[in-house]
Amino acid sequence: MSTSRRAIATADADDNVSGSEVEDIEAWRLGGEIGCGPVEFGAGYGDSGSSACVRATACDAGNNFRFGPGYDHEIGRVALS
Repeated sequence: MSTSRRAIATADADDNVSGSEVEDIEAWRLGGEIGCGPVEFGAGYGDSGSSACVRATACDAGNNFRFGPGYDHEIGRVALS
């Protein structure tokens, strides 16, 4: 008598990846800028939640701040962040 083993693939309904053990991407960013004449300043905050982390772990993909000055002159715009 012989026995055979079959691998059965399961699909994750959220991201359609076979047997996925990774969280879906759920990230956001909010920011703005303010200026007076050619000088401006921008800032933003973003949170990546548990994006791309292994499920059922205490993983946190992190958050971040971005800010920087800008200058708008005749031939173009320059900014640092």
